[in-house]
Amino acid sequence: MAIQSARYQFTRGEGIAVVMARESASTDAVNALEQWQGAHARRSYTFKMEEDSNEQLIATLSWDEEDAEAGHRLQAKCVQRGVSHTFIELVATPAVVGND
Repeated sequence: MAIQSARYQFTRGEGIAVVMARESASTDAVNALEQWQGAHARRSYTFKMEEDSNEQLIATLSWDEEDAEAGHRLQAKCVQRGVSHTFIELVATPAVVGND
């Protein structure tokens, strides 16, 4: 099973969840990513917090290429938390060497 990785930008979204938001956009993005990751064993993310950057988060997400729900679930979790995500770029994933 191959792993796909991509970099995304997360910012404050639109809709009712935004009106109800009490946290910064970056905090809500991390909460959405935690829920997204927790729903599947082969999902992960990393990010580096920038100073004075509470209103955006840049994160690298990884998921199994056979995980057909990864994109839909990410979208749903972001909407629930009042954040939007924008694709930036694919990230090269090192090849996994097996013991064949």
